[in-house]
Amino acid sequence: MGHILSIKAIQSPINTGVDAFNRAVFSHNYRIQSDSVDVAQDVVALIQANGLGTFNQDLFIGASRSLSSEAETLVIRTGGYESRDPHNGQIIHRPTIQILVYNLDYDAASAKASAIYNVLNGKYNLTV
Repeated sequence: MGHILSIKAIQSPINTGVDAFNRAVFSHNYRIQSDSVDVAQDVVALIQANGLGTFNQDLFIGASRSLSSEAETLVIRTGGYESRDPHNGQIIHRPTIQILVYNLDYDAASAKASAIYNVLNGKYNLTV
């Protein structure tokens, strides 16, 4: 776990249709600046700390573990930008992540995606 300098949404949650199990899918993407090498773990910890998922039950990093479940949230590493080495020698990583929220209930998927967006977007100086 590490220190997140900033999390900024590239886009607010958008509906991308339904998956093969007829679950509504909402997607949103973020740019992050952090001293942590693996910010996906930090983002999962923030989502879980706010009561919006439980890691390895309905909240996963990367590929889905429970495709047949009614609802789940995925945090996916999507690359990012070159790391920076500021004047004090601390390396600042600048990854991007995508969050996908799935639910059989469209309104529940939309509400959860919006809640996660509100937890993450525009936050600064978080220690996770």
